[in-house]
Amino acid sequence: MSDSGAEADVENDPVETLRNRHKQEKKQLQSTIYNLRKTCPKKEKSTLQERISILERDLKVKQDRELDDLQYSLSSFAIDSKGLPSSGIKKEIEGDINEERSRDASVDLSVRASQSLNNSEYVGDDEDDDAQCNGGSRAGSFSYQQQKKKGGKAQKRREKAEKAHQERLEKQKLQSEAVERSNKVADAELKELVGVLTSRSLQLVQVPADGDCFYHAIQKHLKSEEKTDDDAYSAVPTVDDLRNTVSEFLMSRESEYAAFFDPEDNNSEARTFAEYCDKIKTNHEWAGHMEITAMSNHLSRPIEIVQAASNKSMLIGEDQKSNPPITLVYHRNLFNCGEHYNLALPICE
Repeated sequence: MSDSGAEADVENDPVETLRNRHKQEKKQLQSTIYNLRKTCPKKEKSTLQERISILERDLKVKQDRELDDLQYSLSSFAIDSKGLPSSGIKKEIEGDINEERSRDASVDLSVRASQSLNNSEYVGDDEDDDAQCNGGSRAGSFSYQQQKKKGGKAQKRREKAEKAHQERLEKQKLQSEAVERSNKVADAELKELVGVLTSRSLQLVQVPADGDCFYHAIQKHLKSEEKTDDDAYSAVPTVDDLRNTVSEFLMSRESEYAAFFDPEDNNSEARTFAEYCDKIKTNHEWAGHMEITAMSNHLSRPIEIVQAASNKSMLIGEDQKSNPPITLVYHRNLFNCGEHYNLALPICE
């Protein structure tokens, strides 16, 4: 097939046309996001990622709905790659037309047969006349019932497709309502947290929500302290380094920490404390109280956790108060991804 022929097929395929348009919309959104990141004022950068997340989510919901609507339309009246009714649908349409014609023909034949018998000059036995009339009537009725049964099957198929479409719409509606409720909760939480930080001359610093958020936040804080010293800056541990450090610290103090390990209550599905510590190194395991305590002890400084729903912050490693704390922000509902840590740093003048 030539390139022009392939392009024509794609143009005539409504699903491919829609998907190509969706790709263009995604590219335009990425361009918009890029411009937002470049032009966003510093004081609004703390909420920029939230705005970007909303834009991406809204586009996805819109495109999913458009694809579902198109697929429903095609399932109700399918078309082939040339934009014409597919062979299966052609047969069904032709079958419906033939059913109507056959039904009309059967009724017409029955009526004509009855008229012919009434007008005939041939006079036979009354019993023969009755038998012929009854036979013609039964034949016409049987043919009509057959056509009616076939028509009923087609109607049931259409009703089934319509029901499935309505269920999809209802599911989409419920999902949109759930996302909207979740967004309101996340917005309220974020607003409260920003208010708490601002009152303390702190700003929210976003870190990736990839399972390593706690370690990203610690690393970013350490980098912020070493910016004036190039040698020290290059010596800042990586996220993997920090994970290895926490794992090894816990293993070296197994007698102290093993009692806090619950095999029935950990995301890694580890069955032993040693297995859990090993998974801290290799998996993107979310950091809990035990890991935060280990990090505090390793760095010899307290770690403060600021949360919403309460102006009280939690301080881990109080015995290390001689050193300045690292302040993290704990989110329960940010970006619909569940629990998440961000970093708090002093507002730059």
